Amino acid sequence: MVKKIGNAAILLLVFAVISLTGCRRPTVEEKLGEQIMLDLRYATHFSASVTDFGYVVNVYPEGTSDGFFQYALTRNDTGMVSPWMKRIHIPVRRIATNSGSNFEFLRLLGVMDSLVAACDSKFIYSDTIKERMESGKIKPLGSSYEINVEQLMVAQPDILLLSDLRDDPHADVCPVVHNFEWKESSALGRAEWVKFIGLLFDEYERADSIFNEIETRYNALKKLTDTISRRPTVFAAGSYGDTWYMTAGQGYMAAMYEDAGGDYLLKNIDQPTFTCGTEWLLAHYVEADFWMNCDATRLFDIDSRLHGMKSYKQGNVYHFNKRMLPGEGYNISDFYEQAVAQPDVVLADLISVFHPELLPNHTTVYLGRCEAIK
Repeated sequence: MVKKIGNAAILLLVFAVISLTGCRRPTVEEKLGEQIMLDLRYATHFSASVTDFGYVVNVYPEGTSDGFFQYALTRNDTGMVSPWMKRIHIPVRRIATNSGSNFEFLRLLGVMDSLVAACDSKFIYSDTIKERMESGKIKPLGSSYEINVEQLMVAQPDILLLSDLRDDPHADVCPVVHNFEWKESSALGRAEWVKFIGLLFDEYERADSIFNEIETRYNALKKLTDTISRRPTVFAAGSYGDTWYMTAGQGYMAAMYEDAGGDYLLKNIDQPTFTCGTEWLLAHYVEADFWMNCDATRLFDIDSRLHGMKSYKQGNVYHFNKRMLPGEGYNISDFYEQAVAQPDVVLADLISVFHPELLPNHTTVYLGRCEAIK
């Protein structure tokens, strides 16, 4: 005899099924055919969805749905692709790039050997990349704004990753895929572009796992500052000539200063950057506790007015070029390569400076005190 199941028991059974099925995230294979968006939690300049032929990826130069690039990442030629989409066969085997910010993503994904051409060789920090260039495995493409077409043809990449708005330059050599990681307004948004690179190599699951680890470490560090009683005031400014360029509220570093337990003084300026003269700097930030991203220590010798800054007098003027190599008339900083995929390390550096009691044993990786500060 079959007993009737009461309503309460049915509800319990339903909740149990929901709990069991919701305890893990579906794999890409399970999403195939559902035409659903892949999980992006911070990045706003690209989106991706799963299709029966692979993926559809949209790249937004301005972070909106207007004027975007659309790519069909296909595993074969049988899928029906809309005529306005650019078809890219995945996994790509050979890749060229005009931006060093992609290097660490390739390393994390284990596909560094796929890099066959890169721009701006004199500014590259990575020993691995430089050694591969010297051996001829990676072709130098000249300036990122004037790509050497002959070298690109010799390298024979499957795609060229391009980090600007030029409309398919050298499309006759290889397909161009636009990458706007550098426009993201959060550090985790920039790091989440590892998923974009992962899609090109048909390694989304691996990329998703890598990002989850980065996010977990970042948020664990951020949590350390949740209950602090005092937040030191912070501003960030570097100079070019007589003009100071400052990170404003939409700049990805502004949020990091806040996450590290600082009170960022430009957080309410609704733009990525802000420019000013020395007089403005002195008038508005003379009492700030910390001066970050100062790359012009010579100005402390040239303009003695800066000696009156509280941050200067207390020795709290910092740059992000601790990992730096000297070049011929320029410096090569790893902050613009590896740090893009290591926001958790940068955050740890900041916390150890703003609140040393929270990370007493941390040695900064990218953050250094300006040498001109006594």
